[in-house]
Order: sequence, then structure tokens, then C-alpha cells
Amino acid sequence: MLKTGELSKKFEIDRTSLNYYIRMGLLDPKILDNQYRAYSFKDVMALSHIRYYLGLGFKSEDIKYLTREANHDEKLECCDRQLQHLKDEIKLLQMKKVFLEHFMNTVRFHQMYLNKPILIETEGYYFIPQNKIEDAVLKEVYKMIPSNEFEINIDEQGNLSIQSKFNLGLALKEEWVKDFGLIVPNDILYYPPKKKCLCSYQIQRFEDLQEAVKQTNHIMNEKGVLLKEEFTVYLLLNNYSTDELKYDVFAQFELKDVD
Repeated sequence: MLKTGELSKKFEIDRTSLNYYIRMGLLDPKILDNQYRAYSFKDVMALSHIRYYLGLGFKSEDIKYLTREANHDEKLECCDRQLQHLKDEIKLLQMKKVFLEHFMNTVRFHQMYLNKPILIETEGYYFIPQNKIEDAVLKEVYKMIPSNEFEINIDEQGNLSIQSKFNLGLALKEEWVKDFGLIVPNDILYYPPKKKCLCSYQIQRFEDLQEAVKQTNHIMNEKGVLLKEEFTVYLLLNNYSTDELKYDVFAQFELKDVD
């Protein structure tokens, strides 16, 4: 029999964790007359499996089931569920990686092309409406996407109207869908690669965007390129809660056909 201190030292685990396992019903040591706990060989074996299953990401209720009730077939079924969960977690981490890289590229674009519009062919992408996101991984990805996309329209007088596209759905690059083997609904929108005008601005108020867009139109018109009145912007927030608050604006303009 081992005392709590001896078991704690043997497994390099603190008493708080041991008490937690007992409260969750994962461990059931003997209580001595002096109210101290005594751990037998079966408790030591149970604790070693508890740590193993926890390391594999199993929840407390699954660990209790695996160590106390499940037969071999039930163990395999439980492990299959956890294996799928781990695969989803790996895929989610990989997608977080590409989204982070995408964000870093956006920041680099702001550094390089502030008030310098360029023409470039954008990548093809899918748009999945919020009510059609069924894949568990995509649901998690959707939760983390910031509400920083806005649709802008310019009227004949040059005034801007702004509409948020918050919570409408999830845009996924065609490359990401292929790389991660994502299953997307057959009836969702696909936007093929397209030549667009991209530009970056830094503003303090939305009113500042009007003059910035006017300058972009002027620069592109001189190059013989006409921009559509509707375009999309993505905002990055800087210096929140200070007098120096600014927004980095990443703008995408579609091009008009020139006869």
C-alpha cells in the first residue's frame, strides 16, 4: 500500500490532481481509520492508465468507462471515436496554421502596398452559407473568423454606403479545400480565379475611406482600368482604446469590362 505522498512522488503528480481523479470517480483508494488514503496495486495500475488516457485526450467519463466497464469491443468503439476526434483536431490545427499564414500575408500586403493599388489574379474560392456548414472542423473554423468583412457601394455622387457581411458564411480558398480533403455541399457558390484590383489603406474613420477610394479610382483610370462601384473591404484594428485608433483596410475591387 502507498500513501498519498509516496504515490504523488512515484508518478510526479500533485495532490490536487489526485484529489480531482478521486472526485471524478476515476480513482477509489481505501480510506484508513485515521482518514488517510492508502493506494493498492490496482490503484497504481488505474492511475497509470488514467494518465495514459488523459494524454490521448479522453474525457473523464470515457476513462471511467474504459477502466471499469468496457469489454474489448466497447474499448475499440470508444477508441475509434477518439481517433476520429484526434484526426479532426489535427485538421483544425492545420487549418488554423493556413489561416494564420493568410493573416500574416495580409499584414505584409499592408506594409508593401499602402495606397498603391495593384492588379492581380485572385485565387478561386468557395463560399458556404452559415446554415450549410455541417462539417465539425469547419464549424470550429467558422467560430473563429472575425466579423471584419464589409461590402461597400459607391453612388453617382461618390458617396459610400457600407454593409457588414458578419455571420453570412465561410469563405474557403479552393487550394485549402483540396489540401485538406474538405467536403463542401454541392449547391454552394464557387468563385473562380479573377483579375482584381487590390489596395491597402489606413483610416481613422469610415469617412476617410471615401477619399482613399477616389484616389485609387483616379490611379487605375489613368492606366485604362475601370473599377466597379461595389467592392469588398476587410478591416484590421490597431491601437484599440487609444486616441491613435486606426484601421488597416484591405480592399478588393472587381474590374469593369472595357469595350
